[in-house]
Order: sequence, then C-alpha cells, then structure tokens
Amino acid sequence: MSDLGVACFHISPPNSNTAQTYWVLFELMAASLKRVAPQARLHLLTNSYTNVPKVLSCDDIFINESGKDREDYFKYLMFEELDCWYNYFEKGANLQNTILVDIDILFQRDPGVLFDNKFDIGLTYNNDPSLHSFNAGVILVDSYRHCAIDKYFGNLLNHIKNYEMDQQQWYGDQKAMADVLDEYSYEKWYPNVFDKTYDKIRYRFWPVDIWNYSFPLDSKNKPIYSINREAGIIHFKGERKGFMTRYASEVLNIEVG
Repeated sequence: MSDLGVACFHISPPNSNTAQTYWVLFELMAASLKRVAPQARLHLLTNSYTNVPKVLSCDDIFINESGKDREDYFKYLMFEELDCWYNYFEKGANLQNTILVDIDILFQRDPGVLFDNKFDIGLTYNNDPSLHSFNAGVILVDSYRHCAIDKYFGNLLNHIKNYEMDQQQWYGDQKAMADVLDEYSYEKWYPNVFDKTYDKIRYRFWPVDIWNYSFPLDSKNKPIYSINREAGIIHFKGERKGFMTRYASEVLNIEVG
C-alpha cells in the first residue's frame, strides 16, 4: 500500500447536468494523480444525499451522514465539508499521510515528496490581501500525530458552526482556517515555505503558486489560460473550470470520455 492518500470532498449540486460535469472533473483529477503517483490511494468523501456513479476511479468512498434536510444540505456546503473532514479522520477512515483536495484540481508532480513527519497540517497561503489567507483546495495532513489532526479539524468545525448561513455555504472553510490561527496576513512570508507551531499543532505553509496554482485573471476578472509546468498542482477554481479539460489534454495528455 502507498503511504499517500488523496481525499476529495464532493457533494452533488441540485442541478443534475452540473452534477454530471463535476464527475467528469473527478475523473480528470483521478487520472492526473495516477499519472504522477500510481500507488496513491484516492478516496471520495461525500454525504448520504449524493448519487455517486456506479463506476468511479477511486479506491474507497467515505459517506458522511448529513445532519441537514435533503432540500437544505447544499445551502450548508462548507459546513458539510468540514463536518465530513472531521468525521473522516476521527473515525480512522484513513491512517495514511493524506492530501485533501477539491474536485477541480490536476496533479502535475507527486505530492508525496512533501511529507517528512515534521508537520501536522500543511496549508497553502495567499500573499494577496484581497483574498482569503488560505485556499482550502489543497490541505496536507501528516498521519504521524493523530491527536493534532483531531484537534485541528475539531477546531475548524467548532468555528464554522458559529458562522452565518451564507458563510456556512461559501468560503466558511477558508475563514475558519484563518480564524483558527488568528493570523490573516502572510505577505511578509512570501514566497517562502515555512513552519510555525500554533496551540501545539505544527503547521507548514507553502505559497499557493507552488502546490495550489490558479490561472491569473484579466481586468474583467476572467481567467487567462496559461501553461505552468512548474506548479505541482493546478487548481481550476471558479470559471477556470472551463479550462480543466483542455489543460488535461494539451499538457498532461489525459482524455476522459
């Protein structure tokens, strides 16, 4: 068994056509992981309301029982995510070094090289003060000290429970990540990779450019397609999703039917 696990949280949006598109993105992500880390195990993290395709390129599926009504669960998307993360680790579903990822990412390099048992939680930080301190699309979890893992994800969950509903739906995960650390500006550290300990949890911080890179935006906030072979992970967040299939094909030679 590989020492690396990749866990992707995804719950289906109400629109069935949109839901199908996201499963295509999952297959692209899975193919890119297999390309750079063929022994890594891929887990889908989802909830009890999501209709998972019968054939999906993953090694295991963790189903978190949603505490929300079927009509309301997507209104609490970020709460559902943090609740699922906490239960995934608390129930021991995965005891490997793990990378939590969004569904709209592509791997270009093997992320397993990042683990050295010298940090508990790895985050990617922004140096732009107009953005959230961290992007939650890539989080590294070293399995060496399970007490630190349980504490970190418990802290995130406790924070988001107290947020307004709009933040429990969007961006509440990233707000909680910053609130847990009670530090909101990382410009002075850019572009360094650095370690810090907060509340007995050991953190390592990477700038988003390296392991959570996203295309830049133009003056109208539209993504600019570009090729970045240096980034270990490309994140197609927002409207950048429209370029994910093209990038997978043109740069990584990945095709999904």
